[in-house]
Amino acid sequence: MKPKQVSRRDTNSRQWRERMARWRASGLSKAAFCRQESLSVASFHYWHRILAQPAHKDSATLSRFVPVKVSEPLGELRVQIGDVVLCCSEAVSAEQLSRWVNALRRALCTL
Repeated sequence: MKPKQVSRRDTNSRQWRERMARWRASGLSKAAFCRQESLSVASFHYWHRILAQPAHKDSATLSRFVPVKVSEPLGELRVQIGDVVLCCSEAVSAEQLSRWVNALRRALCTL
């Protein structure tokens, strides 16, 4: 089995998330930070905007598939996203569950 290759965009996203964290910790203005790091101000603004979008905020944490252990039905379904746990009847439709999970994702991205 081949190891999973990391796309260039994923690598860039990770690098820019790290840069954004350093910028926030620095207390510098965007322009001053870009000068210090020899970065293009236009690139900084582009990635700042991209990484602020909800789809990007959760891509590293909420969009990953995780292993699921199936056991005997207990009458309750529990879905955990971050620190939030959604409990519902196992009779809930897949469509309704999908709507709830998406609503949780959006809510967590705005925190």
